[in-house]
Amino acid sequence: LFGAALSVGHLDGDAYADVAVGAPNERVGGQDGAGAVTVLRGSAKGLTTAKAAVYTQNTTGVPGGAEGYDEFGVTVHLADLTKDKRAELVVGVPGENEDGCVWAARGTSVGPAVNGSAGICGSRVGLTLSQEGRFGAALTSARSIG
Repeated sequence: LFGAALSVGHLDGDAYADVAVGAPNERVGGQDGAGAVTVLRGSAKGLTTAKAAVYTQNTTGVPGGAEGYDEFGVTVHLADLTKDKRAELVVGVPGENEDGCVWAARGTSVGPAVNGSAGICGSRVGLTLSQEGRFGAALTSARSIG
């Protein structure tokens, strides 16, 4: 379901808003419901596919691997968490390892930096979750650019 989640922000620090689009039911590598996120770049004429990028858990640099019903992209959030005028791309993966994870990539002048990105999972950060805890099913931040 392309467009299940949307977020607007400035990934590369230019004057144009970019959009992250979640598709949590996307089939990836033969896995139903593995999920994907597409980033559309803003331009003087509006959104463009010229520099569009698609991210999945099979993308080099993204932690983990695409598995059935991980739902990568069920939530997406563009927020300048580092206060450098470039939004980070944060993606919820609530089906990962049956307790859920969040993936975050730092914003750069050319878009999200997947190499060195971080995967944060519920049980790995000391949260006690019920079976199928769904960590990452909802995202928010105190401040975002957009």
